[in-house]
Amino acid sequence: SVIGKDKKNIAFGCGYNQEEPADAPPSSVDGILGLGRGKAGFAAQLKGLKMITENVIGHCFSSKGKGVLFVGDFNPPSRGVTWVPMRESLFYYSPGLAELFTDKQPIRGNPTFEAVFDSGTTYTFVPAQIYNELVSKVRGTLSESSLVEVKGRALPLCWKGKKPFRSVNDVKNQFKALSLKITHAHGTSYLDIPPQNYLIVEVR
Repeated sequence: SVIGKDKKNIAFGCGYNQEEPADAPPSSVDGILGLGRGKAGFAAQLKGLKMITENVIGHCFSSKGKGVLFVGDFNPPSRGVTWVPMRESLFYYSPGLAELFTDKQPIRGNPTFEAVFDSGTTYTFVPAQIYNELVSKVRGTLSESSLVEVKGRALPLCWKGKKPFRSVNDVKNQFKALSLKITHAHGTSYLDIPPQNYLIVEVR
């Protein structure tokens, strides 16, 4: 990596045994940015090279599908942002216990689980009991929809329309929003997850 006039050796990311499906367009990204708490983490390397003064990262999620990643010293936005502290752990980032809601209604039994934010994971994983209840609620929501459930190529749950979808915006009004209620050291916060943030269009 070359920054300014000084050359700096920084491990920026990595990726092994990456393969693209033969019929899929090439991916626009390659590798993983290491944001762990160890010495190999991106922020820790920048701090060690005195390129930043604080070994801090912040990730701001947006319900509109966009977000911002902060590294090092920064002036955080003062409006429209809810800050949630992460628990101390060497292995992962967790704000605390969470409950999943669909259309502002809690999952049956309202089980809690530890929420973990992992920037290196492609999919979101939830406990089996919560996943099964979520799938049941989604199927119930679509019972009178024109969408037909089919077997997906990459994921176990898929719906097909009368014509191909250009994007998830074509069907976002037929699905309900999800939200995570997170109980953390400073109280309770909600992370809204609109349909366009949990649906993908599968290329066939």
